[in-house]
Amino acid sequence: MSNEVVIDAEGCILGRLASSVSKMLLEGKKVFVVNVDRIYISGGKTSVLNEWRGTLDLKSIINPKLSPIHYRRVDLLFKKVVRGMLPYPKPRGKIALTNLRAYYGVPTQFQNVPKTEIEGIKATKHQSQYVKLIDIAKELGWNGE
Repeated sequence: MSNEVVIDAEGCILGRLASSVSKMLLEGKKVFVVNVDRIYISGGKTSVLNEWRGTLDLKSIINPKLSPIHYRRVDLLFKKVVRGMLPYPKPRGKIALTNLRAYYGVPTQFQNVPKTEIEGIKATKHQSQYVKLIDIAKELGWNGE
């Protein structure tokens, strides 16, 4: 069990959590992140939404089948952010990404498992300066299922 890490993402900032998780993945650990719907993104709501909506406009004019996949589910949005912090085109990064599991809420198998606390990744400022990841997902078109 020392090779497996369970992290409760409630109240964490997205970038800080993703960088910590990517470091653990590159060390060879298997990381389970629960409550990804309660992750915060720092910044004002309108500016954060405009930035995430701007990613939806990225597509290929020549062949639409070659356009990037735009995820809208909360757990897949988190995995995409972590993937951006890994050397994904290389085999080391692809193997590291297969060791990541992100969950919406807390599954029953992780109810009584002790969660790992990481220093410095919790949101400390006033809650109005942050946007929840679930709000971003709903604005992008996720229906919550």
